[in-house]
Amino acid sequence: MAELIIPTLPSLLVNKGSKYDVYYVYTYQNVWNSEKKRSERKNSKKVGVIHGGTKDGLIQWDESFIQQYPELEHIDTFRENGKYIFKPKAYDETTAPTIERPSKIYHAGATYALDNIVAQSHLGKALANAFPQHNDFKKILSVAYFLILNRDNNISLYEDFAESTRLPYQRELSSSAIHRLFARIEPHDVERFIQFMTDYFIKHNYKDDENIFLAFDSTSISTHSQNLSLAEYGKNKDGDEMPQINVLMLTDQKTGIPLYYRAYNGAVPDVVTLRRTIADATRHNFNKNLVFVMDKAYPSAANLNDCMRNNVSFVANMKTNVAGSFTQDEINANYNDLISRASYNRQIKQNIFTVKIKWKYDAYPVHGKNKSYKDEKELFLHLYYDQQIHNKSSEVITQNAALVCEILNNGGEIKHEALKSIKERFVVFDDKRKAWIISDLKVEEHIKYKGIRALLTDCEQDAVKCYEAYYDRNEVEYAFNTLKYRLHCNRAKCHTNEGFYGRIFTQFIATSIAIMFRKRIKEFKNNIKSANIRNKVLYCSDNKLLSSLNNIMLLVTQRGNFYDEVVGKKADFFRALNIEIPCSTKDGYDLISGLTDENENDIDAEDPIFDDIFA
Repeated sequence: MAELIIPTLPSLLVNKGSKYDVYYVYTYQNVWNSEKKRSERKNSKKVGVIHGGTKDGLIQWDESFIQQYPELEHIDTFRENGKYIFKPKAYDETTAPTIERPSKIYHAGATYALDNIVAQSHLGKALANAFPQHNDFKKILSVAYFLILNRDNNISLYEDFAESTRLPYQRELSSSAIHRLFARIEPHDVERFIQFMTDYFIKHNYKDDENIFLAFDSTSISTHSQNLSLAEYGKNKDGDEMPQINVLMLTDQKTGIPLYYRAYNGAVPDVVTLRRTIADATRHNFNKNLVFVMDKAYPSAANLNDCMRNNVSFVANMKTNVAGSFTQDEINANYNDLISRASYNRQIKQNIFTVKIKWKYDAYPVHGKNKSYKDEKELFLHLYYDQQIHNKSSEVITQNAALVCEILNNGGEIKHEALKSIKERFVVFDDKRKAWIISDLKVEEHIKYKGIRALLTDCEQDAVKCYEAYYDRNEVEYAFNTLKYRLHCNRAKCHTNEGFYGRIFTQFIATSIAIMFRKRIKEFKNNIKSANIRNKVLYCSDNKLLSSLNNIMLLVTQRGNFYDEVVGKKADFFRALNIEIPCSTKDGYDLISGLTDENENDIDAEDPIFDDIFA
């Protein structure tokens, strides 16, 4: 029998991986820290793996480590009770003592679906690129899943959630570990994330002859803290009378993929922030085919001029109730054509009329000099008239005004403030009739612009496509409602700047995944021909659907990972999401680990980072 040659190996240590049944083996070096007067472990490198869910078992060495120590090719290395045992390859492993780990059951269906959505988009790759150290991208995703699936976003509840839920990062994180994670997320990391997202998206989605519509919107998050540098009083969109932080998002309307995000001072109004966003879009190489779709708070003459100077295309919802504005002037000039039955469109069930505008602006303004306004660009003002909305407004005013007239003509007194306003605006005393009556003139003046929408664009000549692009933007508003109410992120829940930026960014990631999830469901509902299957999904909210999937359990054992049978409505849900139904496997299932190399030590473990040393 040949002599067993055992190589002299460097110092080894073992740490649990983020997969369910894996421990990693690392080499490391002890380096003296002269300031702290003690040695520290540095330069850790992954060299092997132990399957089975415990630190004991057969070590599978990496190929590069075997090349460094060729003797390992003919040796099986076992770790048992902190010691390393070497046996010839011919040794029958079935006769060796095995460490049977206890089985574990996780809620897994919902996070399996979210993993697929992240992996199939470039969101996961962007996170892995921006946050490769210490498995931070997996931790960010895991906390984002917690925000999406948990009814309460109190971070102290995360440990219990992680104990029972299949996650990209399976180890439990304490509140302090999550706070450290948030503190490590710096603005330059987010900048790198956004640049990767935009570069990848433009590379894989750009077409010369097709516009890509991007939903542009912002919201406010309130806080009681006096220590957050971004917290200022501003126009709070929830009506809260407290300091706020503003958050802005720009997402692809077709897929829901986020392309831009920024948290900024709460005192900055919407109309001002567009200019900064245009500058950032130019810096991130947005091209003219990427079209900003924005609501009434953002377009102003200055902002539209900035868009044209920087070659940023737009669809802007214009205010129709501002007297003397060019929008209202165009509506007045074309009012009869707009409300005519000849302008009715069956596809959107509204009247449509388009006006071409010759917009004059200064393409190269010089600071301190008067603008020349010699440059000109053709814009399209698409006008829409919804007769049902118009008639509903008329009906509501007429009914309330009739009530006011009835009270006054019976000698009564108007006490309610709303009815007092109705009286002042729409009711007059008729000397001929000697009675209070509704003024047709005043009512018609008030409702003239009701039911009219005006969309101004530099790129979309088709009024129907422009209309559809604007209404797809509503998904971002829904997503902000998701962020603030279902994910309970309407309060910052952070009292200092340290960690605040990371917390808001993680909430943004959760919101983005929720948007992509919703977009897939919406696309399925629009395209599926089977009414039976469509109705099963149609009447389920996103939250209910995720809760149903979350009840699919995963049994993790030493012999493999086993999912519950997925049939019926739950199978329909996976088909609606365009995701393969999960199946049992011997090796487990981990899409997220494939996004980056797993050779970084984990600084957030609550027990010692690497607690077993072989010297």
